[in-house]
Amino acid sequence: MAAYEKKQFRRADAAPLRDADVQAIIAARGAMPNAAKAMATKYKISMRRVYEIWNSGGDTPVCGAGHHAAHRDHRRRAPPAGEKTKTKKESRTERADYLLSQV
Repeated sequence: MAAYEKKQFRRADAAPLRDADVQAIIAARGAMPNAAKAMATKYKISMRRVYEIWNSGGDTPVCGAGHHAAHRDHRRRAPPAGEKTKTKKESRTERADYLLSQV
């Protein structure tokens, strides 16, 4: 995995992850309770990084150009043109009316 040979940002006390380390982190998933915490402590990386390795199969660098790309889809988007959104009060009123109709 050549991605780990690039310049990366890590914690000051973090050791560089070798391919064998990444494979060990991937193999630990589901093999023990609290595997993420155990791997983060063992390799001195954050639990977030452990989850990134698990979700990507170890192909992503610690911090790269596309670091925030995964979060773009979670942003709140504007409704399509001409479509009105409900206010909180309208949503609550609608929910209360629904719950009262079920009684």
